[in-house]
Amino acid sequence: MTKHWRDLQRREQEIALLDTLPTHLRADWENLLQQEAISAATERGDVRAQAALLDAQAQARVQQLEMERAEFEQRVRSYLAARAQAADEAAREALRARWLREDERARVAALEAIGQEQSLFAPAPMAPAQ
Repeated sequence: MTKHWRDLQRREQEIALLDTLPTHLRADWENLLQQEAISAATERGDVRAQAALLDAQAQARVQQLEMERAEFEQRVRSYLAARAQAADEAAREALRARWLREDERARVAALEAIGQEQSLFAPAPMAPAQ
């Protein structure tokens, strides 16, 4: 029996059980199931599945955060490309000031110092499990 089939059976059983619960418990149980689904999507790294389980306001916030992250990554990439021409730390600091916001500079400088600047880039979202 495939995992998908087992998941469908489990969901059908959950729905049947939900129908037997009193109304005040049903809402709590549905909230718990939604949180479980979000947690499972988080563990898989499936940002799109996570967002689909959220209300419209939360989905809009996730989209905003994804846009901010992409913009940040582009500025970091521009900085790293320009940094290749920097002769010393003062020149790198000037480039950080040009490409990065004040709150980002210390983070980038610290990661550069330990050779971990590539950790600034988010992994690509994973495709939903088949």
